[in-house]
Amino acid sequence: YGEVLLATFLLTDTSQYTYAVGMSLFSTSQYTAKWGLITAAAVVGATPIVLLFLVLQRQIVGGLTAGAVKG
Repeated sequence: YGEVLLATFLLTDTSQYTYAVGMSLFSTSQYTAKWGLITAAAVVGATPIVLLFLVLQRQIVGGLTAGAVKG
């Protein structure tokens, strides 16, 4: 989330926007927003991350617990 401010100022072409900056385009004006589109975009953006976590959950937990062993 920290890259949103930097990417907003550095990227000038909309084809180069990051996902988070592109989601800010869904606001149509100062007082309205397309909440259905924003919610759908958030779900589509979060789905691959959640699936990757579920697939690799055993390896993530194994790595965390192996690094915590003193000896």
